[in-house]
Amino acid sequence: MCKPDREIHFCSCASIAPIPYPGDLENENLNQEEYNRTHSVWRLNRYLGKKNSQMLGEMIMPLQRLSEELTVDHLIRELNRKDIFDFEYDPKEGDELIIREEYIYKSIKGQQRQDFYEYMSLIYKDGCWQDEYYNVFEDRTRQFRKGVIKFNSPDK
Repeated sequence: MCKPDREIHFCSCASIAPIPYPGDLENENLNQEEYNRTHSVWRLNRYLGKKNSQMLGEMIMPLQRLSEELTVDHLIRELNRKDIFDFEYDPKEGDELIIREEYIYKSIKGQQRQDFYEYMSLIYKDGCWQDEYYNVFEDRTRQFRKGVIKFNSPDK
């Protein structure tokens, strides 16, 4: 269960699957601001090793900041100082934490929205979380937990 006594908390109990927009699908009553609302989501991946692949491409690099509250430096301090997950979690060497913004509501046909490619990545290495990332063309990972980031502030 999510603990409301933390400044930032990683909740696995909250769904991150986009939900249907409650407005009129014919767009007559579409509230554009509500339709475009986002939330911060997280995903934990376990490192599986190197890929045996010849795939080439250009990787989108992780950012240092997604918002005022979500910076790599702040997250590293919080993750290394205390437990901010709502479940028992003992990080393993090589675990990866990915954080990104996603829309709360599913897309409605004919209603374009921008795509989100920005993300932050942290890897548990040498007993602490560090500002690192895996190369999607060279490294294999498997998701084992996901959820929504909750903030304990009046505007979130």
